[in-house]
Amino acid sequence: MATGVAILAMVAGFALASTAFLPFTSTTVNGNQGAISTANTIYSPGISGSWFTTGTAPSGSCESTAPSTTTNTLSTANAWVAGGAGACATHDDYVYQLNFTSANTLSAGPYTDTFTISSEFGGAASFTTESVSVVCTLSGADQCQADINIDSGVQTTSAQPLVGPIDVSVSGS
Repeated sequence: MATGVAILAMVAGFALASTAFLPFTSTTVNGNQGAISTANTIYSPGISGSWFTTGTAPSGSCESTAPSTTTNTLSTANAWVAGGAGACATHDDYVYQLNFTSANTLSAGPYTDTFTISSEFGGAASFTTESVSVVCTLSGADQCQADINIDSGVQTTSAQPLVGPIDVSVSGS
């Protein structure tokens, strides 16, 4: 009988606790991103895409950008940041890529922006925060794209990790 009373008390306690904090609201932005701040930069339109892939950071290092490439009217820069312990080594890791496309028809550049990324993968106990500067040079292009590759630090020989919240803050141009 005491067990039955304890169970009823726990159920009643749960019902009370679950209604004590109502109402809950949430906003979903292209997957598991937490907050994205791009205001007052050329990337103010925000994120244009995101996806999980695999790969190795160039030369096993992060916080670096590959040279911009121009395709038709789009100039693209690839940047890498560490997203967890063990990231940016010379082995293949799971990588979460965020794509940011600028406003249309930019005037002469170059444009320099700093992307600060806080991310959490798998069972990480805390966020990993890294920054990278992206320079977009318009050479026959009138729009910039920044592809930010977040190296999770989880090798592709393991199971694909869960993606926790990802916060992005862009400052600069």
